Amino acid sequence: MKKMMVVGASGVLGKLVCTELLRIFENQINLIVTDYKAERGNELANSFDRNVNFQFLNIHDEENIKQVIKNVDIVVVVVKQRIPYIQKACIQNKILCIDVTPFYDFVEKVIVLNQSAEKNEVGSVIMSGFFPGLSGLMIKKAISDFQEVKEINVALLQNTNAKAGVSGILDMLNIIAQPVKLQNKVLSGFTKKRKMYFLNHPKDENVRLIDHSEKILLKEKLTTAPISYWTSWNSNGFNKLVSLLRKMD
Repeated sequence: MKKMMVVGASGVLGKLVCTELLRIFENQINLIVTDYKAERGNELANSFDRNVNFQFLNIHDEENIKQVIKNVDIVVVVVKQRIPYIQKACIQNKILCIDVTPFYDFVEKVIVLNQSAEKNEVGSVIMSGFFPGLSGLMIKKAISDFQEVKEINVALLQNTNAKAGVSGILDMLNIIAQPVKLQNKVLSGFTKKRKMYFLNHPKDENVRLIDHSEKILLKEKLTTAPISYWTSWNSNGFNKLVSLLRKMD
């Protein structure tokens, strides 16, 4: 059976990824969950029915990472790294690595490793979440039927009841806090509004303009048309609270 490792498995997103991997592959994989806290990692591994083992891993210790990921087929990273030690080790060992990072400064560090990845004929997938990630694939599909595209707007309507870990919340607040360039003007993030249609919603919803790292990659690879990213939550009161917090930052 394939050995799949989830780094950052103890977080909210990590647990969801583990559950989905076991479901998709119908428990026909050896799943390895990692943590820098042994007690928490073992507790997580034991919470699953079968085929799940714990392995200590410190994302800041390059030597530890090299030892831990040997003989693994796929590594999924759902924890924030400053230095891509995991990607580097995966490339050296010809292991597919998938990372959900939403930040372009980290993406640039992984791109530097691309030459080694091509030499070893291995993939290192980054920005693999829905927003970013899948949204980029949706844009590619949407614009393929048009000869000319004047602008692209990508929106994510978030649910205040969604399960989100502390790190995920902080990442989103960090994204929202960034200034946005629009038509040669610099605006504060999460201030400019517009209405957009969402499937299964009876009326258009208000969303707010934000900056997003995915835009840089899509501009390089897909189109010269202006791309704007928008988001909000499905509660006007919560949106006002987030806007207030952003102004106080």
